[in-house]
Amino acid sequence: MMAIQIIGIGIDIVDVSRFDKLKLSNKNKFLNRFFTKRELKYCFSKNNIAEHLATKFAGKEAVSKALSSTLRTDINFKEIEIINELSGAPKVHLQSDMTNKYQVLISLSNESDTAVGVAIVLGIT
Repeated sequence: MMAIQIIGIGIDIVDVSRFDKLKLSNKNKFLNRFFTKRELKYCFSKNNIAEHLATKFAGKEAVSKALSSTLRTDINFKEIEIINELSGAPKVHLQSDMTNKYQVLISLSNESDTAVGVAIVLGIT
């Protein structure tokens, strides 16, 4: 029988102005170090690019914090992909061997100058 337990909780708050100050381009090295191509495509399709990037970044940081207590190692942000369902709801895809071990619940929100992400990591045994 499969058991599910909460193994980590993470939260992060990001100032949107951090992303407003960047040269917002798909070729930006900083952005490509932290975001997948699919995430960048989504954010650049929106009117307020910086706000969407900041929100996804807050979500990735929250997931990273929630996983860090279990993994005991840093995780590459590109191994955490936050996509949006057709309904607009965010969903986390974990890359590599984490996919079968963990499920992540995530909530994201933003207000003109602030973005926040909250993540709960469930362990599947």
